[in-house]
Amino acid sequence: MSPQNMMIVDLDAGTDDAHALLMLLAADKRQEIKLMGVTCVNGNTSMKNVCLNVLRILRSVNRLDIPVFCGAVDPLILPNPAAPIVSFPSFHGSDGFGDANLPNPPDINLVKSENAICALNRIVSENPGQLTLVCLGPLTNIALAIKTFPNFLTQVRDVYIMGGNSSGLGNMTPSAEFNFFHDPESAHIVLECAQKPLVILPWEACLNRGISFEWRNKVLGAIESPQMELMNAAEHDIWKDYSEWLPCDALLTAVALHPQAGKGKLCHMSVELSGWKTRGQSVIDSKHGKPNVNLLEEVDLEVLKKLLILAMEKY
Repeated sequence: MSPQNMMIVDLDAGTDDAHALLMLLAADKRQEIKLMGVTCVNGNTSMKNVCLNVLRILRSVNRLDIPVFCGAVDPLILPNPAAPIVSFPSFHGSDGFGDANLPNPPDINLVKSENAICALNRIVSENPGQLTLVCLGPLTNIALAIKTFPNFLTQVRDVYIMGGNSSGLGNMTPSAEFNFFHDPESAHIVLECAQKPLVILPWEACLNRGISFEWRNKVLGAIESPQMELMNAAEHDIWKDYSEWLPCDALLTAVALHPQAGKGKLCHMSVELSGWKTRGQSVIDSKHGKPNVNLLEEVDLEVLKKLLILAMEKY
């Protein structure tokens, strides 16, 4: 196995994070990558729920050998009490897994005692130039690692991020995507400190790549395996008001595993930190700033579907 195929995934364990993690685990099983660990961040749900959901996923495919680390429990800056109130995200349910009342919760003590920010730096520094980061939630852990360990980002091979937007269209507010809105300061730090273009999948590119529920339920969902049973239960109710399935984190992960599956453009991205109605919105500059992102515009859905099917096959 090439050492350049080492990966760490940083996530907040909603249901699309779960599909993405299962894709990475299946690729690890095929020896296409080496998954070095899972770092958890607050976002879709509380830190405890994020860790429990990750452990549920690992247990479903008998991969509790993959180390799990607990990271930031809050964004860098807590919301201003005078700012407009935005309710805690509930799309994935209060527990991140559709409030499905899943039985037999895993042992939370399986989470490693080492903090995620320290683990990120340790694993990266032990394998300089060989680690790819796949970032599926708010960027708090990554920003803290950058600010705590000056050489951290210089030793990372590639960074893939699901977050931000490309045309001011949001899913958390009218102008901001959830991951960047949840912790704009962290997004700002990561963008400004980029050593080379970060690969970013924005919200709009996800909207353009929806999958029919006929395929999700009758093809993918019909696979008989513990992990598919888990995902069917977690997603049973959350998509009922939608016309297409949008597994955003899985879309990004397909590109991380097969870079040729994504098409994008180089540009400069920053994030608005103080706008009353635009906090967390990405600002794109294709003419003036030095390119710091490869902004994905298309993802090959056939590649994604193949990877999802491989991820759900019984081990």
